[in-house]
Amino acid sequence: MGAALVDIQKIDINGFAEEIKRLGKDAKATVGKKEVRHVIAMDWLFRIMYVIGLATSWIAINPVSIFLLGMVKSCRWTMMGHFILHRAYDRIEGIPKMYTSKVFAKGWRRFIDWFDWMVPGAWEFEHNFLHHYYTGEVGDPDFPQKNVSTIRESKMPKFLKYIYAFILMSTWRYVYYAPNTLFYHELKKKSNEAVDEAMRYEEEYKKSFPGSRIYSPFSKFGAKYWVKCLLPYGLFNFVIIPLLFFPLGTHAMWMVFWNMILAELFTNIHTFLIVVTNHAGDDVPYFDDRVETKAEFYFRQVVGSVNYSCGNEVVDIMHGYNNYQIEHHLWPDLPMNKYRELQPKVEKLCAKYGIPYKKDSVWVRSKKLLDVMLGRTEMKPLNTKLSPGKA
Repeated sequence: MGAALVDIQKIDINGFAEEIKRLGKDAKATVGKKEVRHVIAMDWLFRIMYVIGLATSWIAINPVSIFLLGMVKSCRWTMMGHFILHRAYDRIEGIPKMYTSKVFAKGWRRFIDWFDWMVPGAWEFEHNFLHHYYTGEVGDPDFPQKNVSTIRESKMPKFLKYIYAFILMSTWRYVYYAPNTLFYHELKKKSNEAVDEAMRYEEEYKKSFPGSRIYSPFSKFGAKYWVKCLLPYGLFNFVIIPLLFFPLGTHAMWMVFWNMILAELFTNIHTFLIVVTNHAGDDVPYFDDRVETKAEFYFRQVVGSVNYSCGNEVVDIMHGYNNYQIEHHLWPDLPMNKYRELQPKVEKLCAKYGIPYKKDSVWVRSKKLLDVMLGRTEMKPLNTKLSPGKA
């Protein structure tokens, strides 16, 4: 049953919402030491992987270094930064402060907690507020169909579209996410009205706001993008790190450089596949109006999101814990390992109420996203308003 074919008038979304609330309340009541141990273990795992990746990177261009370094770059974002900045661990008694949203990646800690092209605070605002509160709406800065409008509407030959799509996939963290998140964060500093105006533009034209695509270092926004995003990350990873191996010889230095470049390519492709695809596809609707009730909000989070394969630690890490996207959108402020417990319960609840619950291989979802990108299929709007008699 495709999401676009769902008749919300035949679904008791109020009953569903009440059960979801109870499920979330019970889950939050049991958050404790297990979740603390898990996030600390993940932190140490990624630090050890990074050390091993670097320690083997000077010998030759090799898949071990590329994979380890690339996975660390992915997971520092999707698992550490993502959930900590959602305040998932803030309320746990005894949690080390470095795993709270007030400390993690703040100020100089950006360089040791989560150093990416994106400014953590900018990503936090764009993702936590503009994406999660506007999920699947045309004004959502991360609405996939809108963000690929250029390639969708292009008349270029199909093979060039494939190349275009691959280039976008291989560079998206620094050509899309870093400038886009920084752009909205800068607008937020001006006023809430400035943010609203940018989102209204996107809603009206169903295209990304042009200000999010300014790369020139000679423009006011572009200069900030270079100083806060491109130069710090680029110089550290592709100049300073390789130079540290210069005492071992120029061969070692260049091997580190190329392994870092290829790890960056790996990370872009990996995160594109596990992040962008879980809100895209011809079976995922979008919404052309604002949500009005909590029940409608919960319903949209389910039908507008997709899970991947899940169920054990290795699979979950490979997906950056983005394989529990439905559960995460229902309760954004839960620790990552809590979603594994909740997933079968949510799926069972959705079956009970006749609400589509999509769970596919990441490869299936990637194919569906590619079809949307190339204009072969499209996402369609879904009405989620109850009739007056049912509201």
